[in-house]
Amino acid sequence: MTLTVHGYDIRERLGEGASAEVYAAIRRATRASVALKVARASSAPEMHVRFEREAEILARLRSPFVCALVEMARANDGRPVLVLERLVGETLAATLEREKSLGIDEVVRILDHALQALVVAHAAGVVHRDLAPGNLFMHRTPDGARRTKLLDFGVSKDAAPAGVFVSTHKGTVIGTMAYAAPEQLAAEATDRITGAADLYALGVIALEALAGRPVWGRLRGPALLATKREHAPPTLDELTGETWPRALVDLLAGWTALDFAERPRSAEAALTALRAVGERLSFKRAAAPAADLHTTTTMKPRGPRSR
Repeated sequence: MTLTVHGYDIRERLGEGASAEVYAAIRRATRASVALKVARASSAPEMHVRFEREAEILARLRSPFVCALVEMARANDGRPVLVLERLVGETLAATLEREKSLGIDEVVRILDHALQALVVAHAAGVVHRDLAPGNLFMHRTPDGARRTKLLDFGVSKDAAPAGVFVSTHKGTVIGTMAYAAPEQLAAEATDRITGAADLYALGVIALEALAGRPVWGRLRGPALLATKREHAPPTLDELTGETWPRALVDLLAGWTALDFAERPRSAEAALTALRAVGERLSFKRAAAPAADLHTTTTMKPRGPRSR
């Protein structure tokens, strides 16, 4: 059966994941370009419930740094469809696959936008629980500005009065293993996760983007699970073997602390601290002689983009 959605002209498939397919489409009423996130035909009924939850959550999150919901729809075969704003660009995962690492200024900008989205989400009682490079989209606005957008709230925790928690089996890990906070890995930790888990994930993402390599190396499966439960990630200095600005190293170490009580008390507090570090590094770059710029600020690790 050919996929159709009432009121939309489907143009092409943009991508697919384990639970959904994404299509470019035109909304007939407005001629606006949109993206249709459609549950896979083979998905279980539980996935349809998650789509409906995600629509309810996105409808409440009004932020320029969250991919906006246009409406909830149904495909001709009954599958749920999220009609989303059409983004231009690529995910951070795609960027890192190509570039390997990013400079400090770029990573600070990405983190700033992501934290602004989390301030709004956490205030609404929503914890994302699956922040990863694939769920951060590097969007290019019509005026050419760069804006990071949060995607995929399908497994988020919604603690609002009318919220419904995602149904999971005991022992199921919510989120992407390499970025999930240690407290998400406990068998009984389905509804005790706070916004501190999102800060941990952002810290791991930042470490990977700056270092140009996976934070946990080749660890996978049970070995990764056991390590993350007992150890915090390596610091930026340890991960790269280079000397980075101490303020930046300490900031990310605080976000990725093993004990969630040692992380920033809120996304807003994390954002304030990030901006203070960013201003300090900008001042050092402006004041440093050109010959000392790399050793003073460690602008980025040696890699493909260092030319």
